[in-house]
Amino acid sequence: MAFCPKDNSDNKDLFYEMRNKKFIVKCTNSNGIKLLIGSIQEPLKFSAALASKTQIAELAGYSITFYGDGTLPAMVYDI
Repeated sequence: MAFCPKDNSDNKDLFYEMRNKKFIVKCTNSNGIKLLIGSIQEPLKFSAALASKTQIAELAGYSITFYGDGTLPAMVYDI
């Protein structure tokens, strides 16, 4: 899970487009290890939810998540 600040039309349009697509995610974890999560056979899906219940408007934004059911662990890579 991650947070994308700002509720604006650009983010809303992008997240709407992403909702029915399949993904392989490249990320770096908190230990600096680079991972590939998902695969062509077992891709991840995307969801985003607007988190606007804050008294400070600048703190509104989207909670975003890539999720899926994988049978294999994430691949570690070093390029």
